[in-house]
Amino acid sequence: AEAPSMAFPCIVVRGFPDTWQDKDIRFVFAVYGGVSAASFGKDAQGSFARVNLKTPNNMAKAVSNLHNTQVGDGEFIEDSCVVSCEMYDETGRLVYVPSSGSMAATSSTAPLAAAPAAAEEDADG
Repeated sequence: AEAPSMAFPCIVVRGFPDTWQDKDIRFVFAVYGGVSAASFGKDAQGSFARVNLKTPNNMAKAVSNLHNTQVGDGEFIEDSCVVSCEMYDETGRLVYVPSSGSMAATSSTAPLAAAPAAAEEDADG
């Protein structure tokens, strides 16, 4: 699978609410050192956001902590969505998709305003 074109390495996020904008994506990734660039697009699988972190070393942690988590649009928690994350390396190759059985993927229900609690854990193994 090839990621939609932009700078690499990056994270591709899918499944977020249609109402999300640049500020929402930046908020979610702020705990991982912040976003250097983000863009939205659509492909055969639907809407996606491509995210470049200011600290690329935090990408794997961000992906594993955010994959399969439930997010809201900040107003209507009943309109929550489950996001998926994939990580692409500097050559644009898909390198990491967390397994749905990983501990980070337990369905934590959090409104958009809450930072992921799991982000404090060191996921470097």
